[in-house]
Amino acid sequence: MYVDENSLNAVIIAQAFNNGNLNMAEISDIPYDRLLDIYQSRMRLQTLKRANDIIGDDIAQMPIFPYYSLDMAILYGGVDGQKYEVEKPTLKARRSKKYFKRGKGVVAYTLLVNHIPLQTELIGAHEHESYFAFDIWYNNTSSIMPSSITGDMHIINKTILQ
Repeated sequence: MYVDENSLNAVIIAQAFNNGNLNMAEISDIPYDRLLDIYQSRMRLQTLKRANDIIGDDIAQMPIFPYYSLDMAILYGGVDGQKYEVEKPTLKARRSKKYFKRGKGVVAYTLLVNHIPLQTELIGAHEHESYFAFDIWYNNTSSIMPSSITGDMHIINKTILQ
């Protein structure tokens, strides 16, 4: 199936800005049916992760990439979670008075290397981030492989300390 570049870009922008395909159809000259068809056939987690790998790998090939490192001999990676409140209930969304007051939310747990997000996994707000540190490193699909992983106090658990 042929997809014109303008329609594909419109879907990507609509989703990236959390604007939605209906609103994008209203403000552009692209019919909603075409945007919905492209969204359903092209926008999958697998394709988004592959696109992220391509972008990250291209950035790593730039001459300036090593200058963003803390140490030229060691490539450090950092893991951390960012909390997001959700409007609609999902399987991973949980209540947390500390972060979401009365609502539910999820955590986007991300592996960063030199300001490049290599991997991101959604986890429940009730799950301890340290349980996912190894998994996010081990399942990294980009060609950028950090030598050492750092994080805040949420990365520490009994397994790591032993």
